[in-house]
Order: sequence, then C-alpha cells, then structure tokens
Amino acid sequence: MKFLSEEWLEAVAALEFGPVEGLDGGVVLKTEGGPDGKTTHHFVFDAGSLSGCSQGNLKGSQVQLSAPYELLRDLVQGIGDPATEFMRGRLKMSGDMVVWLPLLSCLQHVDAGARSQFADMTDF
Repeated sequence: MKFLSEEWLEAVAALEFGPVEGLDGGVVLKTEGGPDGKTTHHFVFDAGSLSGCSQGNLKGSQVQLSAPYELLRDLVQGIGDPATEFMRGRLKMSGDMVVWLPLLSCLQHVDAGARSQFADMTDF
C-alpha cells in the first residue's frame, strides 16, 4: 500500500496500541517533497487511542506537525528518532504541548517488530 494513501491511513487506524495517557485530541500532519507534493493528513485520538485518521485538514486540531516526506518515510522504517528530529527542527510542531509530549513518547516507543512489519507492507 502506498505511504500516506487513504488505504495506508486505514491500516494505521486499525493498529492496536495504547491507550497512551494524556493523548487526546486532533493532530494534523503536513508533508512536502513526496510523490504527491504537499499533503495534509489528520489523526484523532480519544482517551489515548487512535480513533480515526484520514487525508485532509482537521479544524480545531490541538497539534500541527510538518516534516519532509523523506523524514517521515525514515521514521516509519525505524530510521532516526522523532525527538531528535524535533530538536533538529526537521520535525516541526505547533500547538498544545500537553498533547504533543505523549504523542512524541508514543512515536518513540513503537514496537520494533510491529514497525518493521508495517514498513514491509508500505510502498514508499
């Protein structure tokens, strides 16, 4: 399945993880530099669990992220660390730190086996 496609987002939504304490609200992810140019996706978390995600913007989101396509591809493949990339300024965040910090922690601690399996199913 194509990275960041609607099919890929449905697969992400089907993943079971969490709940992650403190993770509640909407997150918008903007990318550029990929095969589809600039794209926008959103993710909705309810009581620490992912309740949905789709292409497009989300009004009233608590966190807005932006990153180059190549960086997101690498992170999904387990290359690099989201916190390091945030500190380097390649992964940019604006919005509510109360939502961002649990999300960042969750991204850092994805099971390596699950990440590898998911990356193997993804066409980058």
